[in-house]
Amino acid sequence: MAGAQMSIPESALPRFRNKKIQIFVHADEAGIIAATRWRDQLRQVAAVVHTYTFNGLYQNDGRPVGDLNDLLRLDPSYQVSHQKELAQLLDFA
Repeated sequence: MAGAQMSIPESALPRFRNKKIQIFVHADEAGIIAATRWRDQLRQVAAVVHTYTFNGLYQNDGRPVGDLNDLLRLDPSYQVSHQKELAQLLDFA
């Protein structure tokens, strides 16, 4: 989805039938609300819907990871100390 204000059109929901869906939650209020809305929509048709947050992860400049783009700048020390969480986060790939 291109933005938090967007919803999945009802006409598109059948395309997600029996799929495994991953939602990476943007770490702000609008992102959390949007992810909840999308999850609720997708649960009607998808086999599995997982939501992922970046809580507790920090970029190499000390700012919190807020989205997938920020994850690319993950502080190297977190790659070791949060190895299990990162593996689960990227399990879809």
